[in-house]
Amino acid sequence: MLRAMPGVASDDISSKLNVRGAAPRDTQVRLDGMELFEPYHLQDQDGALGVVDLESLGSMEMITGGYPADMGGRMGSILDMRTRPPPAEGKRTAAGLSLSSIFFSSGGTFAGDRGQWLATARRGFLDIVLDITGVEDKLSPRYWDGLGRVQLLIAPEHLVSVEVLAAGDDGLWSDEEDTGAHLESNWSSGYAWATWQASLGPRLRAETLVSLGRLSRDRTGNVVKPDDGVFTPLLGDVRDFATYDFAGIRQDWRVMLSENLVLKTGFDLRYGSAEYDYANSATWYFLDENGRISTREDRS
Repeated sequence: MLRAMPGVASDDISSKLNVRGAAPRDTQVRLDGMELFEPYHLQDQDGALGVVDLESLGSMEMITGGYPADMGGRMGSILDMRTRPPPAEGKRTAAGLSLSSIFFSSGGTFAGDRGQWLATARRGFLDIVLDITGVEDKLSPRYWDGLGRVQLLIAPEHLVSVEVLAAGDDGLWSDEEDTGAHLESNWSSGYAWATWQASLGPRLRAETLVSLGRLSRDRTGNVVKPDDGVFTPLLGDVRDFATYDFAGIRQDWRVMLSENLVLKTGFDLRYGSAEYDYANSATWYFLDENGRISTREDRS
C-alpha cells in the first residue's frame, strides 16, 4: 500500500522503505507518538515484516516532506501509525489465520465508555510454510508480537493512556551439506509508554509522553567450507550480542494565539545505554610455496 505513494520505493522482500532516495534508517516509524527504533521482524531477512500487526491499526499517515521539528530530525520521512479505536458498543474479539501467521485481537470500553482497551497478539509460522514448500536450505524463521493499550478519560479535559508493545524473532539457517554455513539468531524488542493529554484552557493544550524499553540481539554462526579432497580451506565462528536500554520524556505545548496563529514549543529528553560483545575467529588452511599445508588464524 505505501509502495504506491509517489517517491516511495521498496523491494519485493523487505518492508523497509526508501523515500525520495533516503535510506530506510532515515524514515522514523511512530506508534501513538512513540518512536519505534526497531520496527521490523526478520532482521536477518532484511526486515520482511513490521512488528505492528495491521489488526491493531486504525490509521497510518506517511509524511514525506515538510514535517515539523517536533516529529524528529530524520531526513527521509515520518510514518505515523495510530491504534484503532474500540467498537462503538460492547466488546469485539477476533481471531484469524493467514498464510504466514495466526492472530488474536480484542477491544472494548469500560467505566461508562470513559475508558478503552485493546489487546492484540500474533504468531508467525513461516518456518512451517518453508518446510512444507521444500526450500533447499534449512531456513526456519519464527516471529511473534503483542500490543496492549488502556486509556481513560480521568476528567473532561484530561486523557491518560498506557501502552506496551513487545516483539521477538528466532531464526535458524543452515547449509551444512554444501558450504557448512550455520546461523542462529534471536531478536527482541520491548516498549512501554504512558501519555497524558490535557486541555488547560480554551487556548492551551499539553501532551506528555514518558517511555522506556529495551532492544536486544544474539547471533551465533559458523562455517566449515567443504573438504575438496586435499584439505579444509576454512573454519570459522562468530558471536554477535548487543542490547540497548532507553528511557525518555517528551512534552509538547500548543498555544492558540489566534484563529490563524499557533505557537508550539516543548522538549524531548532521552537516555540510552548500549552494550556490545562481538567476537569472531577463522582458521585458514592453504598450501605454502613448498606444497605443505599451513594454517593462519584470525581473531577479533
